[in-house]
Amino acid sequence: MKAGAATDKVGIEVIGGSQINQLKATPNTTVLEPGAKIAVKLSATLADGRTLEVPADSAKWEFKGFTAAASGGVITIGAVGDGTKTGYAIARYDGFSTAFALSAGAEKSFETFETATYPVTFDKLPAETAGTAAIVTGLPGRETSKALQLTYDFTAGTGDRFAYALPNGSAGLAITGSPSALTLDVYGDGSNNWLRAEFKGADGKLARVDIAKMVNWSGWKQVRVDLAGSGLTYPATLTKLYVVNLAEGQDERALTGSVAFDNLSLQYPAAVDDDAQSDIVLKLGQKSAAVDGKSVALDIAPLLLNGTTYLPLRFVSDALGADIGWDQAAQKATVTGGGKLVELWVGKPDLLNTGIRATAAATPILRSGRVLVPVRVVSTELGRKVGWDQKTKTITIR
Repeated sequence: MKAGAATDKVGIEVIGGSQINQLKATPNTTVLEPGAKIAVKLSATLADGRTLEVPADSAKWEFKGFTAAASGGVITIGAVGDGTKTGYAIARYDGFSTAFALSAGAEKSFETFETATYPVTFDKLPAETAGTAAIVTGLPGRETSKALQLTYDFTAGTGDRFAYALPNGSAGLAITGSPSALTLDVYGDGSNNWLRAEFKGADGKLARVDIAKMVNWSGWKQVRVDLAGSGLTYPATLTKLYVVNLAEGQDERALTGSVAFDNLSLQYPAAVDDDAQSDIVLKLGQKSAAVDGKSVALDIAPLLLNGTTYLPLRFVSDALGADIGWDQAAQKATVTGGGKLVELWVGKPDLLNTGIRATAAATPILRSGRVLVPVRVVSTELGRKVGWDQKTKTITIR
């Protein structure tokens, strides 16, 4: 870049997969829900100890259990597979991979205003702003039920203008647990004003989040508000619902109007489905095993080679409720389950466990078209307790 006689040079470092020790994906939410938008940051820790940000668009994304599109560091979930409780977003960068799990969350009603007995107060900025806040009945589409209505008049005063509804006054509405999102019905007035909510965290800090950057609709509409990326600490309270009319571009927005809120619900991410907690018993040289006491035939028996016990990977993965994939060209097995993504290569000691590079004491092998892995991989990488009975040559996995 030149400016007169001066020249500036901007250095851009390109990193390769061989330089990476860890690739980490940090999503702002892990709720698996059609239409949800998930902002993801990727970072790489290099062999020299440095940690660098990796543009999310430089990774190739794969999705298990749901369809999605990735663009600009945001994953937009499409359809979720029938019966899917846990899905995986997998990022691959120059042969290195990482993943994070998403779970279908539980939804709990937070406030419907039908039985509310607490006070609702109105506040404003600047002092010339006028308006009201109250729980009312008779709104269009809610003729026989209650909703929280906020009216505002910004015709007086100057600068940025705010109209606040304070449910339960200064105490606010207490939130239980650690929800990742808030959904609510909003009655829009087509004003193009900005609609926001304010929360107070356990640390006393305020978190202000957007309900709608622009109220460009009239009538009732359901809106989803992300809380996972707000920095809010729990337990928390909802303190304000409010309308903002900024000074800039004020001629494009209405100075008077009325909005309303109803059917507030909180969404809680479910715990990631762990692999099945099965008891597995195998014996060296035997093509049968027991899973929770039931006999299961094996394609290939466990074996002892050069002092290392090897187990059939597909059988162990299936018994633990994990998914397994096989890349013939790369001679690579991929195991997905329990919130982990483990990748192993036949004949190579290196492996990846959810973005972390590791080295096994022995390499996976291929026998009769089946991948067998050292028993220590099952215990260390898949997080299982493995027992060995020398007298009976029996392996137990729990």
